[in-house]
Amino acid sequence: AGAILGAVINLAVYSNTIEAFERAEGIVRGEPKSIKSALAFGEYFPNPGLSKEWGSGPYSQDDVSVTKALIVEAWGTFILAFVIFSITNQHNKVMEAGGGRSGVPFMIG
Repeated sequence: AGAILGAVINLAVYSNTIEAFERAEGIVRGEPKSIKSALAFGEYFPNPGLSKEWGSGPYSQDDVSVTKALIVEAWGTFILAFVIFSITNQHNKVMEAGGGRSGVPFMIG
């Protein structure tokens, strides 16, 4: 629910800017090229802006398989969860050494 709310807020704040970008790039929503404006609402792997088809990058979209992308995203999620669980664990005394757990939200980001 939080991601949907974030996307709605993103659209409300930046809708005029996104429309101007789409006009300048000749993008029609729903067509394949519209992935360039959809980047504002999520994460795409590999980044279409760095591919031969959609941007000026050196690789094609087929260079990275769905399986490889899934593994990379799962690994990143694992690292994020590990860090969050590590610094929020009540048995972790390292965070208390700095004067309490007030720095936990800052560490999570």
